Amino acid sequence: MWPRHRDSAARADQRPERGTLRARPSGLGRSYVNGVISNLCNPKIGAFFLAFLPGLIPAGDSVRQTSLLFGIWFALETGVWLVILVRLVDRGVGWLSRPRIQRRLEKLTGLVLIGFGIRLATEVR
Repeated sequence: MWPRHRDSAARADQRPERGTLRARPSGLGRSYVNGVISNLCNPKIGAFFLAFLPGLIPAGDSVRQTSLLFGIWFALETGVWLVILVRLVDRGVGWLSRPRIQRRLEKLTGLVLIGFGIRLATEVR
């Protein structure tokens, strides 16, 4: 067999238990701050608002009021979407943490890797 690394037993002790998919919970305030920092550092958000939204303001309307309305609408729609997304992900984590589902996923992953290996072994150069 392959030679074992002398620290393999120590590393095995550091691995998470099988079936633990949940991340360590953090406070809502920290999550919010992380999201704000992510958006402020993302140039696509600013580029979208500067390039796309001004073209949607009808002629003669107040630019300030219409832009504010679009911003509020965007924030509300994003909030609703994120709430739905978080609920779906929470359900998915619960489903994926079932031992039966994990066994099936491991078998499927194994089959896919075996298939990749067979394809690589039979590939003609």
